[in-house]
Amino acid sequence: MDPGSGLRYYCDICDFVLHDHCASCPPALQYFAHPLHPLSQVARPDPADPRVCDPCREPVRGTSYRCVACGFDLHPLCALLPPTVEADMHSGHALSLVPAIPQPCSACGEVCLVWRYRCSPCKVNLHPQCLLSPDAEIRD
Repeated sequence: MDPGSGLRYYCDICDFVLHDHCASCPPALQYFAHPLHPLSQVARPDPADPRVCDPCREPVRGTSYRCVACGFDLHPLCALLPPTVEADMHSGHALSLVPAIPQPCSACGEVCLVWRYRCSPCKVNLHPQCLLSPDAEIRD
């Protein structure tokens, strides 16, 4: 139920679209940002029980991963976010994916209210989508 990118499976008859990644997701996984319990794959949530993905804070509308004990939710595509990255736009230091403390994104200027990639020594904060954008640049 999210836009995503890349290969998809499509059914013309019922207008059903499935990302390649979502079609091959494991039934359970361990996620670095929620190390206490494994996450189990769950089907589309009950509309009466609105949930959001903890890393991106976007609504969970389709298949997702959930820790029932903690209420932690995760989109399958967000499960692909690596714990650390090297980026051309901020060379020299690795950026770590951490929960956001409200601070501006170093690329777009918008306040990071959800998870962000951070270089602590340089005080650089980047939204995951800004880090992945080919046009993004760090502002002074």
